[in-house]
Amino acid sequence: MRQRQDGNPLIPAIKAVFYNDLVDVTLEEENISAENIDQIMKTQIQSTIVNILIKSKNVKDCIQLPTDEKITLNNCPTIYIPLVNTLLTIKINFDQLINNEIERIKNNLTGNIKSPVEQMIQKLADQIIEMNQFKVMFPQVKQFILEAKGLADITTPFESIKLDETGVTTKLIRDTFYNEMLNQTIEAVDKGWITKQDLEEQEVYIFLALPALTLIEAVYQSKKYEGIRLLDNKTLTQNNCPTEEDFPELFKPILLKKAEMTARNENELTLIKQMCLAKNAEIPKELLAFKTKNVSECAATFNEIASQISRRRVFKEMVVTVTKTCLENLNATHLRLN
Repeated sequence: MRQRQDGNPLIPAIKAVFYNDLVDVTLEEENISAENIDQIMKTQIQSTIVNILIKSKNVKDCIQLPTDEKITLNNCPTIYIPLVNTLLTIKINFDQLINNEIERIKNNLTGNIKSPVEQMIQKLADQIIEMNQFKVMFPQVKQFILEAKGLADITTPFESIKLDETGVTTKLIRDTFYNEMLNQTIEAVDKGWITKQDLEEQEVYIFLALPALTLIEAVYQSKKYEGIRLLDNKTLTQNNCPTEEDFPELFKPILLKKAEMTARNENELTLIKQMCLAKNAEIPKELLAFKTKNVSECAATFNEIASQISRRRVFKEMVVTVTKTCLENLNATHLRLN
């Protein structure tokens, strides 16, 4: 296994531009409601795109963020090449606009879309919402805004919410596992924990690391719920776990470990994930202080369960499919604008 690289600093910079704009503007919006928040957020994403294009106007072969970071195809994080390439494509037309035309676009984000540039901006906003890199962030921002505006009940970190326990099948568990594994693979590449070359060569550690990262995140994201949250607002418990394929044998240790796992903070969670990537991985110095007995035991438990999962054909094939899908995303040069 190759030594993991530090994450590209442009990764958090790109995310921060969209996150900060969403939070700042939507919090100031007086007429926001649970019914219109999705449209308001989409409009703000379009506004952020326009601001990036304005900042990048007449800057050659470069996208410049409102926070002044300059992104070229040479320094762009691999995972964001389709986004940056698409911005550069729109930029060619945007650079030809005069100030009055730009002002009209800024003030007409919710109006009738007429010009080709406006259509491309709108379609890019739709694509950004669907990008794996942002899929986790946007729902979190939405929930934060609704809570801050008093439009949603505020839930404490360990408040138990009961979901539907009926209709839990092996297929539903696999579908949930697949979706989360894809998210975790994208995030691991984002952070430099896993390289594109490792995915291409299907390094042995990938077949252990991806199931482990998926399990850890699934448990952590279920801390407000009874059991493990699945797709369709279903929940997996010891009572409804399917008996086929020895699923209870796999998931009982996870459910038993859940209380201890959800008590971990963000730094401990990151450390556990790092410890599950490879036994010989170097732990960042800033995380060593969090390497307690409980953290080590959590990592060992998830490594053991991931090892069991990786030996099952259906999950081994799932890892192969996820890596191929992730590589397709990484190898894409543009987002779809048609």
